[in-house]
Amino acid sequence: MSMDPNTVFCSSVDVTLHRSRSDDLLALLSEEECARGIKLVSPLHRELWLLGRGLLKEALAGILFVPPRQIQLVISPSGKPRLEGASRLEFNLSHSGDRLFLAWSLSLPMGADLERIDPGFNWRSVAHEALKPGEIQALESLGDEARKVEAFYRIWCAKEAALKVAGGGIPEIGACLPIRLIDENKQELLSGIWAKAADVGSRHAASVAAPGADWSLIQTEWGNI
Repeated sequence: MSMDPNTVFCSSVDVTLHRSRSDDLLALLSEEECARGIKLVSPLHRELWLLGRGLLKEALAGILFVPPRQIQLVISPSGKPRLEGASRLEFNLSHSGDRLFLAWSLSLPMGADLERIDPGFNWRSVAHEALKPGEIQALESLGDEARKVEAFYRIWCAKEAALKVAGGGIPEIGACLPIRLIDENKQELLSGIWAKAADVGSRHAASVAAPGADWSLIQTEWGNI
């Protein structure tokens, strides 16, 4: 896949669809990665993490045109996986439930966030920490509760993606600039950091953020990476 330096690519995958390939995917993991996954208490979370790490390595191998077994990952001080050795490839990973979301670029640092939408989530319980007054008013104006919940998740994902670029976390989410709820274009979330929503289906919300306003976002099927 040819990559323009000002283009960010993204893709998502349902990890459970690859259970039949578990032996092949787990064979790509290092001993350290296997040990990390096995420590997870929930059997389902353990399975999803291990399969997801194998799928990540396959995807990165496809992007770099190398065999998957050559992909070696290390954990950065911030806790993010990154490629071992010198590489211009930037990527960021997010997972929620059974879905994995990956964004990558030739040179742009970026953040990606994915959240599974819980229709019964009480978004008002965190609204005053995560949202600006105008955003709360806009959500309340949407009508039925299902639309409000969905819109909240999309706002949350955009802000989380931007904070990943800036190196922040949940406590700083209130520092983000207000978001326009209905806007297909990129929006500036932090000074110099712009975010754009990705389409990952009706059950999830996702967003990608990167520095500057000139980059473009291209979504691709996982199998085409």
